[in-house]
Amino acid sequence: MVPEHRGTAGDWEKPVFRNDKRGPRRVVRMVYEIVTFQALRDALRCKEIWMVGAHSFRDPEEDLPKDFAARRVENYAELRKPLDPREFIAELKADYGFIPALGIGAYWTVFVLAIHGVWSIAVPISIVEAGSRRPDTPWLGKVGLTVSAVLFLLGGAVPIALASPAAIYPLSAAQITCTLITAATLIIAAFLSVRFRRPLLPATSASPWTVFAITIAAGLAFWLPSLLAMVSQWRAFAVACPGRASPVLAA
Repeated sequence: MVPEHRGTAGDWEKPVFRNDKRGPRRVVRMVYEIVTFQALRDALRCKEIWMVGAHSFRDPEEDLPKDFAARRVENYAELRKPLDPREFIAELKADYGFIPALGIGAYWTVFVLAIHGVWSIAVPISIVEAGSRRPDTPWLGKVGLTVSAVLFLLGGAVPIALASPAAIYPLSAAQITCTLITAATLIIAAFLSVRFRRPLLPATSASPWTVFAITIAAGLAFWLPSLLAMVSQWRAFAVACPGRASPVLAA
């Protein structure tokens, strides 16, 4: 018999324990050791357990100064953070352009749409069509479009169906309605734009190195504000906590 823990439950239960017809179930030692070390790793990362004499994985009570509570106002002033958590949350929402009616942040909306809509979809299609001999020929027919639409819907529905209730972000009726209206408007606009498309003029496609250079430059321009903000946070942490590793780097 061996101690059971959360690492041996769920999907790992069958690989760890094997039923034996001659007696009680047996333990697969190698698999048990792996899941045990994984559970210890996860517990160390969230400071659920700690190691005596360690630095990054020390007692969480030692992370804050001993007089932090007594000097709470002064410490928060040095960190330039408000004492009221509601003010802190309001500042975060303001920084990311929070839109109360939609329940989303304008910055993150543009960020996510640019990653998926521009870089994951539009850019690859544009690069392929730029060097294609038939740029005006549709890629998919009716069957292909139907299959793609079904897969797209399944890709959005299956993760939601398999996710736990706590992992699903609650959406209001207004958010769902606005999302559906926006998606339908963009789809209709895409189909209507075909009527106003100008015929393509014969031209040679750009060289791969040109496309690569433009892509890198555009990517750097898009990521530069985020990178500069991250560097600023590292510097602020280094000034506030000299001798400590940045939590971003440590993660």
